Amino acid sequence: MSKERRSPRAAAGAQIAHLFGISNYQTLKTSSLRSSQITVTRLWTDEGSKEMTANIPVEKASVVSFQLKTLRHHELWKFDRLFYSGGFEKDTISMVHLEEEPRAHLPTSYDCLMFHIPDLVLRELCEQEELPAFHGLEGREARVDPVAAHLCRSLLPALDDPAGAGRLFFDHVGIALAAYLLDNYRGGSRPLARSSNLTRSQMNKIEEYLLADLTNDHSLEAVAALCEMPVSTFTKAFKETTGFAVHQWLRNRRVEKAARLLSESKEPIAGIAYECGFTDQAHLTRVFTRVYGTTPGSYRSQMTRHNSADQYQDALIEQA
Repeated sequence: MSKERRSPRAAAGAQIAHLFGISNYQTLKTSSLRSSQITVTRLWTDEGSKEMTANIPVEKASVVSFQLKTLRHHELWKFDRLFYSGGFEKDTISMVHLEEEPRAHLPTSYDCLMFHIPDLVLRELCEQEELPAFHGLEGREARVDPVAAHLCRSLLPALDDPAGAGRLFFDHVGIALAAYLLDNYRGGSRPLARSSNLTRSQMNKIEEYLLADLTNDHSLEAVAALCEMPVSTFTKAFKETTGFAVHQWLRNRRVEKAARLLSESKEPIAGIAYECGFTDQAHLTRVFTRVYGTTPGSYRSQMTRHNSADQYQDALIEQA
């Protein structure tokens, strides 16, 4: 696939925050696509702005916006002409292509996610799924979209703690959103092909690779390469096989190992957190508590009492 040169001032991260004239932003970027990457940026302000946004560099990419709260009023301009004036409900998704030279006036407070999705990414996914050639997203009227809302809101904890989420998580959600856009916002599209399950041999390779070093922040590209599959096809096949996305499956293995170490060793909890691939003890505590319903410290105490009771019973049996 030929690569188009992408502007170094792409409408994402610090650059889009600067163009919108605000300082509040959070950002994540995928790492597993060949041609280009998807970037999500959260922008928020309580002030609004008296001025139009600055000119956004023209490039072959879409910006898909998702409203985390109701946007009371704004104006969207394309090619220096007013395209839309009004508000958006919470959970509204909308999109513009950067070749339309969009600018906006946002006089009220807002809180939104903005996904910078190069055309190259959508073309790559179309090629992987053997879809007709990609010529652009359609359905550009804004709408409340519950499926997109679920995907978008799942990113909020990761934006707050990127290191804790890891690369696998945003790779999964970013590619899932792009695939959803191709399914639902692309003229003449058909649903993406359903993939088959992974073989036992493929799962063995994946498990050996992921479990060899739980401290490694793996990329989906590297895992998919073990099965010689495109990332989008692999992610669907993995979930059909295991019932979990890759990042969820790996999180469960990390928690299981932490539980075993808490039960069988006297290693400090902070050390266990690192050994199992968590960023720190607080990260382990949050995830462990969600899964087991108790903190690592409480779990260790419970298991110590349980193990002591088992040892006492074994001693009584030996004496009988």
